[in-house]
Amino acid sequence: MRKVKKDNDVMNHVKGAANKNDALWRSSVKSQIAGSVKSILGIRRGERGVAAVALLFVVALNALLIYKYFGRLTPGGTQGYYSIFMKRFQVSGFDASSCIALSCEDIYFNSFRHPLFFTILWPFYWLNQWLMSITGINCAIFIMATLQVVSAVYSVIFAYRIFTDLLGLARTEARALTLLLFSFAYIMLSMMVPDHFGLSLPWLLLTVLLAGRCFKRGKAFQPWQQAVLFFFTAGLTLTNGLKSCLAFLFAAPRRVWRWRSVLSVVLPLALLFGIRQYQQVAYEQPMKERVAMMIEIKKQKDPNFGKGDAKIVAWREKQNGTAIDKDNLLLQWSDISTPRLPSVIHNLMGESLILHSQHLLEDVQNNRPVFVAYDQMVFYVVEGMVALLFIIGVWYGRRSRLMWLLLSWFAFDMLMHVGFGFGLNEVYIMTAHWAFIIPIAIGFAIRQLSGTKRELVVSAVSALGAWMFFYNLAFIVGYCVD
Repeated sequence: MRKVKKDNDVMNHVKGAANKNDALWRSSVKSQIAGSVKSILGIRRGERGVAAVALLFVVALNALLIYKYFGRLTPGGTQGYYSIFMKRFQVSGFDASSCIALSCEDIYFNSFRHPLFFTILWPFYWLNQWLMSITGINCAIFIMATLQVVSAVYSVIFAYRIFTDLLGLARTEARALTLLLFSFAYIMLSMMVPDHFGLSLPWLLLTVLLAGRCFKRGKAFQPWQQAVLFFFTAGLTLTNGLKSCLAFLFAAPRRVWRWRSVLSVVLPLALLFGIRQYQQVAYEQPMKERVAMMIEIKKQKDPNFGKGDAKIVAWREKQNGTAIDKDNLLLQWSDISTPRLPSVIHNLMGESLILHSQHLLEDVQNNRPVFVAYDQMVFYVVEGMVALLFIIGVWYGRRSRLMWLLLSWFAFDMLMHVGFGFGLNEVYIMTAHWAFIIPIAIGFAIRQLSGTKRELVVSAVSALGAWMFFYNLAFIVGYCVD
């Protein structure tokens, strides 16, 4: 009996120690997560000036867009929100489908490619309904502007930290590169239009920042970090989830295959799939049935309803290029007919960075030609200088794991857009998914240089950034106040 009692005491002691260790482990994980989140979201003293300038600038950009569209996009109550936001809003190829979701819970974006977007917007739909009941005004553009401001400020902070923390650059150099990034035309626009690109940018930059920290410390991503990053990057744009996976792989090529690491991607992916399926059943399918019924009623009154103008249909078929297979779910997004070299010169490295004065911010689906040439050679010189600095930066960073990670991201986007042809006719609207790689690469060159050469490169970056910033901003202001 004494032996049994002794054995029970030992077992209870072991269980108690195990429970204590388990509690300590959970407490450690919680404190680690809380500390990590605080370090990410907290704005340091040396970043406050940059953050303040970014806040004022992005608020001004969004105020300009609201000024332009206030009267056209704010009618509340029972409205045809599709017609309001799809027909009245035009800023290049961006759309305001997010505002439709905020107004009436209808989903007009591709939820397969953006499975989490509606879920993020859904709580704000109820906020918008409450605001409409009080003010009589549809506040969707104000809500999206708020989300864009928060996303843009943290995009600036994360980019600045990449330059200072990862590359070890001086503050003046980091500011010059940050200015260069946010002087790009379609980075500016992504921070003000009610689309998903501005919301994706901070998550991509945060992934780069955390990957760089892992590289410096010789550690892998924590499973909870992988789960969060993959959930939001893939949730906002599905293909960006692959970029997160590449970051996990580069950080720890062997540990990434362990069961916890695999589950940190599989479980969020399954959750995103479940969210998308629920959205499709609860929102998309009823919406499609309702729209089909409305179209059928209108066709009974007007047999020509829905056929569209033959000229507009022919225009869009020509603009969208030729797909490999129009009936295939994947291949229908391809484009094998749009010329690649002009696309790179005029759109990928042209319109993405520097706005064209002709056909300013027109939509390629409506009235903009696929290719618009600059009217002066200086624009091609600036474009070439940015491309040259990018190539030089890649060369200087060729021994860096972070540079190779970024090149894998760049290669993926170029394969998807330039190779496969996805969105090639308006490739510039995807600028926020890849253009941050350019100033980061240039940062590698600055880090390796010294003396006069370093000063010359920093001066060139500052001059290019300032020139593009004021040039693009002038046209955006002119477009919004016209």
